[in-house]
Amino acid sequence: MPPLFIHLTCSVNMKSCHGSMTITTLPTCLGEVIMCLENAPQAVNLNNLSVTLDIFVLTLPLEIEDMQSDLRHNRVGGDALSKLQIPHKLAVLAAMEESRWLLEDEIVSALRHSRVISLSALQKVAGHVVRSGGRPL
Repeated sequence: MPPLFIHLTCSVNMKSCHGSMTITTLPTCLGEVIMCLENAPQAVNLNNLSVTLDIFVLTLPLEIEDMQSDLRHNRVGGDALSKLQIPHKLAVLAAMEESRWLLEDEIVSALRHSRVISLSALQKVAGHVVRSGGRPL
């Protein structure tokens, strides 16, 4: 199963400070990653330095069928959302809806690689297409 999303971070640790940063290209110079250190010292002792590349991979579960029903039941905690101002709340809700649609789109796309095409899979694909209303599929 191919990954849905891959997120790369570079973590830098020294005795007295640490930091991490999201990366889109692999750093080729120590100076590029030292900038993320909190309270970075003027001189860097390489004996106390540790640099790691962290890879976070999000994939679909093996049971895609179960995932579809979980999407409909996920909710953001009421307390967190209720404390936001209305424009912020609307932006958060729109971002959540967009994320749900993207995840559902990936699930439907993954169903193409299923060995057995079932009626429920076809219904999920058809429902997703209907709910997509003008979005590129």
